[in-house]
Amino acid sequence: MSHHDRLEENPILAFEKDFLRWMLSDGAGAALLQDKPNDGDGISLCLDWIDTYSFAGKIDACMYEWRFNLRTGRTRERLIDDTLNSEFPMMNSWLQGVPTRYSYNILMRNRALGAQFGGLVKYDTTDGRFTAYSAGDHFWYSEAPFAPADAQAAEDDGYLVSFVTDMQREQTEIQVFDARGTSLGDGPVARIALPRRVPHGFHGTWVSAKRLAAAPQPARA
Repeated sequence: MSHHDRLEENPILAFEKDFLRWMLSDGAGAALLQDKPNDGDGISLCLDWIDTYSFAGKIDACMYEWRFNLRTGRTRERLIDDTLNSEFPMMNSWLQGVPTRYSYNILMRNRALGAQFGGLVKYDTTDGRFTAYSAGDHFWYSEAPFAPADAQAAEDDGYLVSFVTDMQREQTEIQVFDARGTSLGDGPVARIALPRRVPHGFHGTWVSAKRLAAAPQPARA
């Protein structure tokens, strides 16, 4: 039985089979991805692309894009960046479902005991330019959700929020970074010391108090 058959017969996956479209592309390991419309005819997947053959099992990940044209069935692919090893892409979640330009990733370092989340990087997915930041070899970062500014004027007008742990001091901070332009490279604009160290690998998102208050409330029994 093929992967195609197993997916369609899996009762756990909730999708309409009439909506499912199978598109061809070169094989790769897609660690994490973000999707967005493109050109009005399809969808673009910006992902952390892993070729376990060329990287000899080191699991370095490159920013890559697949563009699926749902009208013609054609797939186009391109490498966004092969300079940095990065994973866990985040985006401005307020813009899900519309074309976006920026991706906010974790810088990865391969260590003997496993991968280290060594810093943050902002990608311009239109041309592959990036701005990266790390406070040093002994700092560990979490993926950084995007928090839009109160009067947001552009896609990247907001902040990145990350748990950052200093392994020499065994202390975790919440650090806030200006996401506009190349400001990420200037380091955090705010730091909040936490009373306990946060374990590595915590995942999270950002939800403003206004957005949370407007969310539908579950029915009470």
